[in-house]
Amino acid sequence: RKGRRISMTESNKTEAARVPTNRDRAFARQFALLGLYEWLVNPLSSPEALALIVPSLINQEDTEAGDLTPEEFDRCDQGLFRALLTEAITNREELEAEFSQYLNRPLKQVSTVEHAILLLGTTELRYHPETAYLVILDQMVELAKRFGSAEGGYKFVNGVLDKVARDLRPEETPRGRAA
Repeated sequence: RKGRRISMTESNKTEAARVPTNRDRAFARQFALLGLYEWLVNPLSSPEALALIVPSLINQEDTEAGDLTPEEFDRCDQGLFRALLTEAITNREELEAEFSQYLNRPLKQVSTVEHAILLLGTTELRYHPETAYLVILDQMVELAKRFGSAEGGYKFVNGVLDKVARDLRPEETPRGRAA
């Protein structure tokens, strides 16, 4: 039996054409969160610049992303990562208005990590209908558990984004359909 040899060019095309997995999309959300956090702290960066800066933040001890790896960044769904980062930054005011109405305190009092997660979740709910709202809520809750405050920040994120989902995706949410 003769095996077919694959040239390096063919191998790269295969890798580039690879369909992103759920894990690749989860990594994209983590890196988009890292970029949004950085942008909320230093809003001078453009989405394009942030997309280039995020890899340099990996494994830095002074960031919340200290345990993320360059391999995970390479593996992440780059299209989703860039789309979420760009959409969140470009539409910040509109997105914040969408979730701020459900906050139990002024936005300035919300931690930067939770602010970034709410911005990211609202972005995906609004601009990515191909992803079920329950998947988005679950992913944002996991990000809040991993990176947010230990005092129940994930419950806060879940409660706010559940209400946002009812507004943006009433046909998908049980309470939205019943209303």
